[in-house]
Order: sequence, then C-alpha cells, then structure tokens
Amino acid sequence: MIVVILLCIFLPLGCLQQEYTLGFMLNEKDKDSLPIFKHIIKYAINKVNSNSTGIKFNYEFEEYDGSSLFEVVNASCNLLTKDVVVVISPDISNNIAIQADVYNSVKMPLIATAATDSYLQTAGRNQLYVMAPSDLTQAQVLVDLLTKFGWTKISLIASDSNYGIHSATTLQQLLIERTADVTAQ
Repeated sequence: MIVVILLCIFLPLGCLQQEYTLGFMLNEKDKDSLPIFKHIIKYAINKVNSNSTGIKFNYEFEEYDGSSLFEVVNASCNLLTKDVVVVISPDISNNIAIQADVYNSVKMPLIATAATDSYLQTAGRNQLYVMAPSDLTQAQVLVDLLTKFGWTKISLIASDSNYGIHSATTLQQLLIERTADVTAQ
C-alpha cells in the first residue's frame, strides 16, 4: 500500500499512462529472504492490478551481489534499461548511497526501505526517499536517556564501517550540543 501511495507522488500528472513498471534492486546476499520478498511484491502488485481503475503496474527485479561498487553500479544501470518509473531497494545504506548517485543523475526516484544512515540524504541526492527512521533518531533517544538519568560522561564503541562511524559521529554531535563528554572512542 505504501508503494502505491508513493507512486501517486512520483508519477507525473501531465502524462498519465496506462502501465507503469516498478524496479526492485535485490541484494543476493539476502538469499534466504529473496524468494519471500519476490512473492510478496508479486502478490501485492497483482492485488493492486485486480482492483485497479485502468492503471496497471508491472515489476522488474534486478538481483546483484552487493559486495563491490562495480556490481551495484552495474545492476543499477541494468535496471535503467528496463523502462522503470521508480526503483525500490531494501538494501543497506552503503549500497543505497551508490544507487542514489546513479539514479539521481537521471532523475529516477529511489525509495530506500531499510537504509538508516543519517548522511545519506544530501543536497545532491534529491531523488532519494528514505522510508526507515534515520540513525539520528536513535542517537536522539540515547541522548535523551543520558539527560534523563543525569549522565554526563559515556564511552562510545562503534564498528569501523560507514554505519558505525556515521552513527558515532551523529551521536557525538548531539552529545556536544547537550554538554555531555565522550571519554573514550
């Protein structure tokens, strides 16, 4: 249902077609959930089409190995050749950043359903629509807990990845604003 509502926003009113193709970027690393995800998407689109007022939705799946920059870019470009009007991707933030840069260059909307990195949405990525709450939300909750309990010093441990570094940076910025002291990093 969310996809259908979002499509109403993205589809240009001046050129109403009778048929639209939705693109789905699927990371093969999620092998166990891919068949289930595909089944749900097919079911949902078929259900929408059966209740439609003349507009029909199709789908294209692009599966890729998200382990390298080349694979993500190549899969993103492949999906562009399939006449899609919007791309929906349940991938991690690192891969979404790459996809967003590819799709933004051709003004293709990208709906990221699971990415949380607060640094994803920049001025240059105005075609990116993130559905999950940002890491900033989690950081704000942690800072609120620190404030509630009167804690003024914490030790911060984060993974050495974009996710860990960006989350830690976001949390540190909020802590500095509230005058808490990070004693170890």
